[in-house]
Amino acid sequence: MRGRDKFFNNLLNEYIERDIVPTGIRHLDTFKQFLKTLASKIGQELQVNAIASAAGISTATVKEWLSLVEDTGLIYLLPAFPNKIESKSIIKEPKLYFTDTGLAAWLCQISTPEALRTIQQSNFFFENFVVIELLKSWFHSGKNPRFYHYRDTKGNTIDLLIKNRSKYYPINIETTVKPQASMVKDFDLIKGEHIHRGYGALICLCEKPEFLSSDVMAHSIWSI
Repeated sequence: MRGRDKFFNNLLNEYIERDIVPTGIRHLDTFKQFLKTLASKIGQELQVNAIASAAGISTATVKEWLSLVEDTGLIYLLPAFPNKIESKSIIKEPKLYFTDTGLAAWLCQISTPEALRTIQQSNFFFENFVVIELLKSWFHSGKNPRFYHYRDTKGNTIDLLIKNRSKYYPINIETTVKPQASMVKDFDLIKGEHIHRGYGALICLCEKPEFLSSDVMAHSIWSI
């Protein structure tokens, strides 16, 4: 484990020296605590006030530093679904992801894969990994990803919506080996006069693909 700690410690210090120190930020220990706070909230809607409270800094500083770590590629903010659907109130905050899931786990002091599987936030880390892998696949193909998430005030959620041409393709992400149709029930919310839904997917830990409905299939994480 000492080799892992050395690797991520060097990675973090290199990032700070290259991308943060030149900006004039002086309180680097506070900045590191800010990064640890962000890592503890991956896969969740961005809540500036909560981050400020946990990191012990002002909301203005959180906004400034968020912009910095996003611009330097350390985090990815997944925007909310931009369309209005009937009378439902859609939550507009983006969701927070680290572009390096391993670094996020290290910042949270998660030392082994076994430890990661047992923590309450394990599904958030799995979701982070899947979203970033899909994002990278689009960038590597030379495409501009139009990715969104959906959440409304009634608690309905869709982890990822990929817009391709005129259609939205819904994806949910679960750490289950036994996918169920109930895990994708909120996909039916993506419909409307000017909203066209494509095939859906559940990305999980199943061994082989299987249909959950006529237009939704469960896929193994290792097939993406």
